[in-house]
Amino acid sequence: MHNPALEILNQKNLTVGLCSRGISRIRHLDRFLQLDNATYKYPANMAKTDLFIGWGNKPSGRKAVKLAKQSGSHFLLLEDAFIRSYAPQTVSGEQTLGLILDDKTIYYDASNESRLENLIKQNCQNPSAADNGQKLINQLSTRQICKYNNYDPHLGNLPPALKHGEFVLVVDQTWQDLSVSGAGATDTSFTRMLEAAIDENPGRIIVVKLHPEVLAGKKKGYLKDLAIKYGCTLLTDNINPWQMFDHVSTVYTVSSQLGFDALMAGCKVRCFAIPFYAGWGLTGDELKSPQRSGFSPTVQQIADAALNKYARYLDAYNAVPCSVATTIKQLAHIRDTHDANKSLAAFYQITPWKWQRVKQMFAQMSKQRLFFFSQKTAIKAAVDRGGDLVAWASRIDETLEKACAQKGVKLHRLEDGFIRSVGLGTNFHLPMSLIIDDLGIYYNPGSESRLEHILQNHQFDDSLLARTKRLIKTIVEKQITKYNQQHPLTGFELPKDSKIIFVPGQVDDDASIKLAGDNMTAIDLLSAVRAANPDSFIIFKPHPDVMSGQRTGLSDEQQAKQYADLYITDTPVNHLIDACDEVHTISSLTGFEALLRNKTVHCHGLPFYAGWGLTQDHRTCPRRNRKLSLEALVAATLILYPRYYDPVSKLPCGPELIIQRIEEQRIYPIRPSILIRCRSAFGKLKSYLR
Repeated sequence: MHNPALEILNQKNLTVGLCSRGISRIRHLDRFLQLDNATYKYPANMAKTDLFIGWGNKPSGRKAVKLAKQSGSHFLLLEDAFIRSYAPQTVSGEQTLGLILDDKTIYYDASNESRLENLIKQNCQNPSAADNGQKLINQLSTRQICKYNNYDPHLGNLPPALKHGEFVLVVDQTWQDLSVSGAGATDTSFTRMLEAAIDENPGRIIVVKLHPEVLAGKKKGYLKDLAIKYGCTLLTDNINPWQMFDHVSTVYTVSSQLGFDALMAGCKVRCFAIPFYAGWGLTGDELKSPQRSGFSPTVQQIADAALNKYARYLDAYNAVPCSVATTIKQLAHIRDTHDANKSLAAFYQITPWKWQRVKQMFAQMSKQRLFFFSQKTAIKAAVDRGGDLVAWASRIDETLEKACAQKGVKLHRLEDGFIRSVGLGTNFHLPMSLIIDDLGIYYNPGSESRLEHILQNHQFDDSLLARTKRLIKTIVEKQITKYNQQHPLTGFELPKDSKIIFVPGQVDDDASIKLAGDNMTAIDLLSAVRAANPDSFIIFKPHPDVMSGQRTGLSDEQQAKQYADLYITDTPVNHLIDACDEVHTISSLTGFEALLRNKTVHCHGLPFYAGWGLTQDHRTCPRRNRKLSLEALVAATLILYPRYYDPVSKLPCGPELIIQRIEEQRIYPIRPSILIRCRSAFGKLKSYLR
């Protein structure tokens, strides 16, 4: 579609005047604008300035318009998109994921024709706009995404009194917001709206919903005192509007975006001003908009114009332009991850060097004390806060389990993820993935873990399996492992007429050996493998934590060579997997990584990936009676079970992005911190003294 309103952005080497300090601080503004070789200056002045940028109808916006007219240049007015972020900036400081750009007037100024109004009129003649809009509405409805998405998931759908039957929803807004005056409303518009809702709906429950920023205590609203005076139900809980729409008969609004959300949900909407979605014949309007008469867009056509064509979006993780569909998907993942963390009240026995990452991943906005080493104090904190306790898995004992049960505190176990970092955890490299398990822990087959529950019960749909197939291909092609250490390849020769068996070493006192391996040692394993395969060529590689000097395990070459033909330390695990025919392990993650590479895997213990029909098992678990595809196993293990954290965007993410970050760190290695360097040196000293 030809769009002369934004032709200025197609020019190169522009000088851009920013009319407020706030605009100069917008993260990735240059990427939103997509200007080629532009020069930005603040404060803005008329001297050799091609484009002035201000914020909506605020002073900076008015200044941009004034300077542009005086100098004969151009202006752009910015506003947050209708789909913005997880939480309001006033609550969390989050940068917007979407910006609106308008060179006519901002969308909430009903006295003039905005670019959005033009787009809506053009969409009336665009057959594909309705289909595109319906797809967006379906995505928003399915994922329940709004402008802000920090709703409390633990409140249920609605307060009990509102769950049955229909009610009338009256929407409050923030005091003296420009979208109120811009839509032609005054303070009295809110009074008239509430009184009309009461008069027009005798016998119905009238519910007044406060604005999220009012609920957060950041701003003032219009209707709280008036709603109490009239005996209305005041909705003070931060409930997702999509959860209410099925119970709402009519939505009353002055100019709130929630009115548009309600239209997309199929609700009847009454407007007491002229927001962008009013005046088109879709709402009951108190005020008229002559410039919109004669146009009859559908809700879908307005949705396409407002959410797709009018706004620009940046990928939350890489800050590159993306579609609104991508932003909806990313916000849903961010929201769902934050929701899953909201019950976590206290953390017990977490090593201090991990505190930063644990807080970033699980309690980012918490201002409370989170970490405790006293069992009694940790449980008390969880009880007082009405939440759950999280403890490092290997530090949990029966005493803690019983104490939590007695106090009614739910206990979660924390562990490193399976695609963790570039560098060893024992050398203090922070994890990019962690596991939090509310049932057990994956390496303990003695009881059901959340991973085992997923593997046993989850219905893996085609889209998830297709995504997993792509993930497996990426992992194998990019040689991704748990720690992703870079080592020079050690040359070795393998016989061509023998079966090659790779035996990965493990840590002797590791919990997975005790729980899943029945305390089997590396020598026990090597002896068993040799006895069963007398003519095979056996490769043994000590565990990286053992070679770094941080943990105990088999590292004596002569001892290992009683049964192994080749003892090797530096060659990456994935190269050894590629070179072998079989992998024999007690419970090492290497067995799982070998499955990804289509190798035969013998499990002499009972790791999480055994018992599903994909491995040669020397032990059995009666609970695991389901046959799974490799894609299903990997989907549960790498997508559904762990949590991932992007250290660049500082947002929750998926495994695909973590692989991208690992690739970036391989190309541009991060200089290790003093703590990591000291820890590595100490490990080498311990190894030498041994």
